[in-house]
Amino acid sequence: MGSDDGFLDVGSNTAFVAEELRRANRLTVVSNSIGVVQTLAGINGNRVHLLGGELQSDERGTFGHVAQRQLQRYAFDVAILSTDEISDSTGFLYHSPAEADLATVVAGRADLLVMASGHFKFGDKAPYVGPDPRLVHTLVTDTAPKRAMIKSFDRWGIDVRFATAGKPHAA
Repeated sequence: MGSDDGFLDVGSNTAFVAEELRRANRLTVVSNSIGVVQTLAGINGNRVHLLGGELQSDERGTFGHVAQRQLQRYAFDVAILSTDEISDSTGFLYHSPAEADLATVVAGRADLLVMASGHFKFGDKAPYVGPDPRLVHTLVTDTAPKRAMIKSFDRWGIDVRFATAGKPHAA
């Protein structure tokens, strides 16, 4: 893969990112999201790869052993992941073990790991732990988290940025 290689997972936040990326040229994007692939394939010389695996229709994405094995063949400049919940003690959490596992594999393959999440996911719980929060470089969100969450992000070394009108800016 070249210098503009990335991964986008399933989720509404990464769908917004895919829409913004429609303006970019000659990207190589790997995804397990049917929506991301449909948004980016066939435009501006992009190369788009859809992971195989078990299709989870509620997520419109592929998961499982096959997807994880395929991920082992890639090295990403940047990976943008969504999360179901964020705990100030545990980090990034998921309701699905398959999603948590896939996110963890992706995190280990990316030079730069970005999490995208709405503020309503701060402080809630889900049963499955995703990537080690110390691997996350940036969190893009819409509203400042509470103090305990900010302390956790600082401890983990996560740069928090706020998205407004489609553009992230520093906290």
